[in-house]
Amino acid sequence: MNIADVCDVTAERVVLATMVANGDHAAKAWQASGCTVEMLTDTVVRRAVSAWLDAYAIRKTAGLLDATATLSQYERDRVMADLHLDVADCAPYLRSIRVHHEQREAMIAIQRHMWEAATARSPEDRLDALSAAKAVHVPRIDGQASKDKATLLKELFAEDVSGVEKLPPVSTSLRCLDKAMSGGFRANRLYVLSARPGGGKTSLALAMLVAACKEGKRVAFVSLEMEASELHRRLASYLSGVPLLGSRAATPSEAEALRKAYAQMSAWDYEIWDRPPRSYDEVVQWLCAQHETQPLGMVILDYLQLLPSTGAERDDLSIGQHTTRSKNLAKLLGIPFILIAQPNRAAEVRGDGRYRMSDLRGSGQIEQDADWIAFLWQPPQGASGYPEGYAEIDIAKHRHGPKVRFRLQWHGATYRYSDSDEETPIKGIDTGSKSSYVA
Repeated sequence: MNIADVCDVTAERVVLATMVANGDHAAKAWQASGCTVEMLTDTVVRRAVSAWLDAYAIRKTAGLLDATATLSQYERDRVMADLHLDVADCAPYLRSIRVHHEQREAMIAIQRHMWEAATARSPEDRLDALSAAKAVHVPRIDGQASKDKATLLKELFAEDVSGVEKLPPVSTSLRCLDKAMSGGFRANRLYVLSARPGGGKTSLALAMLVAACKEGKRVAFVSLEMEASELHRRLASYLSGVPLLGSRAATPSEAEALRKAYAQMSAWDYEIWDRPPRSYDEVVQWLCAQHETQPLGMVILDYLQLLPSTGAERDDLSIGQHTTRSKNLAKLLGIPFILIAQPNRAAEVRGDGRYRMSDLRGSGQIEQDADWIAFLWQPPQGASGYPEGYAEIDIAKHRHGPKVRFRLQWHGATYRYSDSDEETPIKGIDTGSKSSYVA
């Protein structure tokens, strides 16, 4: 295993397993590494390691009972399930933990200096803050360096000449978006999808999950709002065309359609997280563990503003830290990361009902981190002049393509968006140059 590719939670589990299996070696490696318990990100592992180190310091020997003495039965079972992870030499994993901790501290320092630059009252103060950010040293783990330029250029040349991409895009589930985005979602990028409450954000996110699964991708869906059972039922309704039944029994034809839908869902490789996390670290650790089990092809998080606060002074700073980590995770795992976000009510105050990027809660950092930002829009209930099911999607930011708006068709009974008969961009808005749109 390449230590540079090991996420924090995996390295920490390896170290704990090695402590239980090979105490003397682990104790010496821990002392030599310069690690502290505070560097550990998994709370269960942190408590177990702390208990083990305390016992070893007293008796010069410690085992599983010492490590798990203060844990609950569930936590004890978690630790015991990882005992097979012990290695002959845990020193590289300890170095990984320490350097990852130093990287996090460096990124926090850089973000602090960048905020100071953004709020500076004079050009001199702004320059000093930018210089301080540039001077922050971000350590690297052995093997973590990027590809050398010659190798990267060779790969890019081969892709350009052959027309075959090493990492092909993942469909968005909508033809109009796939065209505007040169095929769909691409690896290493952060995509933000936003709409008002009840505006169909989760429904379109589930359609994106379906499109990725149909292409054989493994998808992780982090749901901070809905339970997994509700999402599964919505998926079944989406696939079968059968409206959610509630307390009504299904007809024979509906039952057959649902049977086929659930069978198809069973064959797909997707995982849903629906537990309330104590921190974003817990979500990141789960995603890294899923990726280590089998590489992910896409991550969807629904939704950003429900993530626990980082403890920052203001909510917008906390949200900004979450988006930065999401962008970094997309690059680390080499996947498209779809982040669902909630706008504020500024559009209602303006009276036009149209969203802008500044309407996103914590918009400054979101605009900076995101490669693509789109807003779903449906006319207010009772509004005249719109056909039934009328909806739009507005690409407000597109780092690698045009900013366009498309008409969609919303099927409320089955929680589904589809392409309208008219797939060309809606006129009368800033669509960028005509040559930039792939018709």
